[in-house]
Amino acid sequence: MAKPLAHTYINAHGVYYFQLRLPKDIDCLRLEERYNLPSVIRRSLGTRYRAEAAKKVTRLLGEHLELFDRIRASRQLAESSVTLLKNLTLSEAEAIALKYREATEQIAEALSSNGTTIDHQDESWTVSINASGARELAIKHGINQANGMDGFLQQKNIKLVDQPSQELASAVVNKTLSTMLTEDRSTAVIERARAREAALPVSNQTPLQSLLAALIKVKMPTKAREAAYKAAVDCYERHLNRPAMLPEDFDKEQLQEYKEAALAKGMKVSTWNSNHAAILNMLIRTAFEEDIIRKPFKISVTADEEKAVRKQNGLPLHDRSSEGRRAASDTEIKTMRELPVVKDNPEFFEFLLCTGMRSAEAAQIKPGDVIEDAEHGLFVRVTDTEGRSVKNQSSVRTVPIPSGALTEFVRHQMAQGHVYIFDDLEKGRPTKGRGVFHRSPKTAAERAQTPARRVEWFRKEFSVQKREAGMDSRVTLHSLRHTWKLKARSAGIQESISDYITGHSNKSNQVAMDYGQGFDTVYNRLREASDAVMRVLDKAA
Repeated sequence: MAKPLAHTYINAHGVYYFQLRLPKDIDCLRLEERYNLPSVIRRSLGTRYRAEAAKKVTRLLGEHLELFDRIRASRQLAESSVTLLKNLTLSEAEAIALKYREATEQIAEALSSNGTTIDHQDESWTVSINASGARELAIKHGINQANGMDGFLQQKNIKLVDQPSQELASAVVNKTLSTMLTEDRSTAVIERARAREAALPVSNQTPLQSLLAALIKVKMPTKAREAAYKAAVDCYERHLNRPAMLPEDFDKEQLQEYKEAALAKGMKVSTWNSNHAAILNMLIRTAFEEDIIRKPFKISVTADEEKAVRKQNGLPLHDRSSEGRRAASDTEIKTMRELPVVKDNPEFFEFLLCTGMRSAEAAQIKPGDVIEDAEHGLFVRVTDTEGRSVKNQSSVRTVPIPSGALTEFVRHQMAQGHVYIFDDLEKGRPTKGRGVFHRSPKTAAERAQTPARRVEWFRKEFSVQKREAGMDSRVTLHSLRHTWKLKARSAGIQESISDYITGHSNKSNQVAMDYGQGFDTVYNRLREASDAVMRVLDKAA
């Protein structure tokens, strides 16, 4: 029997998952200090194959261990005023060497005064050393100790962030120590005086992390957005393989190189623009306002650059239907119905599938939004009244409620006097899980104040369970709208009517709305469209 893969487990559907518990020294930090990481990190590996899972686990483990080191480094940086030095000059390296010489002389004096202890055959002997012998011993110890300079810089709260600076400082220190072995007494006295008068170099650089802290303080983003800010900076510093410094690392050419590297690794242009570039652009603007850089600029991908990237990757310039969300197949709809979160809320899922409404729109429907026509049944008015919101002007519309079980469900909810039609949507809502803490409103007034957020937990649970079931990442809860549109085309529904029902902008709809009632009062046409789509859905089921 094969040995289980470390840091993995297999869910009920046979899909491998990555699992890693935070180290104790990081788990005890506040969420914002540990980049909002949960105590136990869990991520779907999206595969049922052991060999593929092993490769992904190795990569993820390496990334997280590196992230842990960065969190520790950031914490240490926050606790002490570390001087970060980059592009060290010869005079600065000589100043470090002089101060290192001074520390070595102090060690020699201590050895000469106190002697040294030697352990021999379970006995400890204290041996006296004369001044010249103590000095020679301290110097040779400094030369032979590979990390001696690193320990000295750490004591002085200095960090050399680039390799050339480290090499220069090490070379000058070693040369200084070697010279100390052969210099005469007069030279030693002069050099000691120079060392006392020398000053350690002062940084002319600003850590990017401090600029990020200033941006967060001004913007006061949500916790999720703050985590995105930190992730964007973390990605850039991972690219540099060291802490980012300003203004050196906020050069336009260097950030352009980072952008090209990210896109070359397969990052989507939309992901770059909306996440990384948007945050880095804010930091660039902040750096300009703080007089850290001379001129602001942006590193978003332009339309022409996007075309070039797509050509380079062999992607079509305009047809992107295979890259985003798509309609769910009949088989995928059956799989969705078996998800636990859908089984707990079947009416909500079926309502989205059979009406083509957005999940946030359906979650905020109130009994007062329901219209009953004696001949054509129930309809619901999607509106932005009473503190609710819609996506755009086209979203304000009248949608037919499918006849049958969904109509009876809506009637029942209205009779119960619920504030919202889907007032039971939060039943079975988890109080804690997957690193996200959910809080259910405790009073009726509090529930009434959060209509647009009522569906948030459902989306998260649906997304997690869908991945666990091994479904295509392009199939999401929003795919039910695509599915409704697809079924409407199969049923031969006029495009302008299907656009109206789903709340999509359509020129003919706008004309109808501007010069009369449009489809709002044409209940028979809306009911015919709804019934036609339901026949196609029922046939597929």
